[in-house]
Amino acid sequence: MRKARAARRDPLAADDPGAQADSDLALGLRVGLEIVAGVAVGGFLGYWADRWLGTSPWLMIVFVLFGFAGGVKNVLQTAARASAAAEEAARASETGKTDATDDAGGTKPSERD
Repeated sequence: MRKARAARRDPLAADDPGAQADSDLALGLRVGLEIVAGVAVGGFLGYWADRWLGTSPWLMIVFVLFGFAGGVKNVLQTAARASAAAEEAARASETGKTDATDDAGGTKPSERD
């Protein structure tokens, strides 16, 4: 049971060389999509605000810039989280510990049946 729980929590724990490549591809696609989505949503909101207020094209330009800035902010946050997770995984592999073990090598109380 413990092995099944650990595998479900950490799908990259298995010795599958393709698993990390899939995860990296997913992260790359997410980063690109976040920037495109930010610009698209900003452009859409700006376009409709311009039509409503008759200020074409100024609000669209401003909202596209805001959307781009929001997309870049999301990308930076995602990159920081991915970097922290990679550092934690590297640190855990160096010490030989996993999430399911405590400092003494035993199972954490929350993981016991």
